[in-house]
Amino acid sequence: MPLLAALPARFATLHPGIASELGFAPLPQERLAFRAAGLAPAITLPGARARLAALLPIAGRQVAVLAFAADPASGAGQLDLAAIVGWDGAGLRVLAIEVVRWQAPGGGWLGTRVLATADRTRLLLQRDAAAPRGLRPWQRESWTDLLAWRDGAALADAPARPPLPQTWQARLAVVRARVASRLATPCADVAEDVIGLISPADLPPG
Repeated sequence: MPLLAALPARFATLHPGIASELGFAPLPQERLAFRAAGLAPAITLPGARARLAALLPIAGRQVAVLAFAADPASGAGQLDLAAIVGWDGAGLRVLAIEVVRWQAPGGGWLGTRVLATADRTRLLLQRDAAAPRGLRPWQRESWTDLLAWRDGAALADAPARPPLPQTWQARLAVVRARVASRLATPCADVAEDVIGLISPADLPPG
């Protein structure tokens, strides 16, 4: 199946020691297949705003950060998620799904930068969030989440310290635990059963 012209030819070492050409291929119902030549399986995900956001080094290989739209069905707000995809020793799989951008209809927002740590054993999620509070100053939070590599498994949440209660970090940690439980079983299809675990109700309000 031909690769979409929208994705320039990219090569990555998702499998240690093997350089694979990466690309998206169109599927029915506005979905895409992410393929890494020579590796299986393909990873399927929604096609709206889909893009290769980053290639990051970890554990002697790279992982692909695939961002895509997951806007609420109500049309209220814009939500972009990222599927972090890599080789776990047996095949390609979704290693984590994270919120990368949320814009609430009333102005609240959350943004995430996904980076690799210097020792290349973890991924670092730098987050900033804010939401209006009527006549009072906006509520703002900035924090860092960490994802640790595990051979043969999805990435593990590895916070430096437990999040403070009643914070967005704490609320998002509960959501991320739900997603991690689902990804404990190898996943190659980012479908509604996974996306639906992340609700705008758990994100900064408008």
